[in-house]
Amino acid sequence: MNEKIDAGIAPRASLEHLKNQAKSLLKLAREANPHALARLRRAGSLPESSAASQPPLQLAAAQLAVARENGCSSWTELRRTLDQPPTATPGEAAPLSILGINQVWLDCTDLDAAEKFYGGQLGLKKTGHVPGMMVIFDCGGTSLLLGLRPEMRPNSILYFRLHDSVEAVQAAYNRLKAAGVKVGDSPHCIARNWNGRDVWLAHFHDPAGNQLAFKVDVPVAT
Repeated sequence: MNEKIDAGIAPRASLEHLKNQAKSLLKLAREANPHALARLRRAGSLPESSAASQPPLQLAAAQLAVARENGCSSWTELRRTLDQPPTATPGEAAPLSILGINQVWLDCTDLDAAEKFYGGQLGLKKTGHVPGMMVIFDCGGTSLLLGLRPEMRPNSILYFRLHDSVEAVQAAYNRLKAAGVKVGDSPHCIARNWNGRDVWLAHFHDPAGNQLAFKVDVPVAT
């Protein structure tokens, strides 16, 4: 039954997410899980009369099943489809081609304190300033603007990404705490995201009171 099964790729699907699906499917099939074997047979990845261990199943078989379950004839086609920008449906305007966040503004009431904190404590590279008005830092390609204001306004939380490990977020948290930075609870896992990774957060504040956080997505040991 070498045919596509569904109409298209599920919303919010990513290549990493689908790779994890294929690995999970392969693991279950090798354990002779009836549902997993049925998925492989339905997609034509496993002959009707074959058992999971004759011959030993390979990842390619599971990837083919996942591809066909998402409306593609092969894993290569699935990858190519994911690489394409989304298209608008009839009657709708074409989606904006947003590539990411260009810059972020945060209020501050003391430019010197802001520069010492973001450049010293967080180690961001200063890229410019407007005397008496703002100081600018680079944060992984995104410009962070600290603008001087007489009073603070409510701000969103900035989540700084670290290397994806518990050790990285714990070390960063400990360093800020030891330096006297106002910190929140110790780093902790809040959820498992849809890519199958554990989300760890650690909150802290800058000298002006803006709430910030470190965020890491930690791979789950298998």
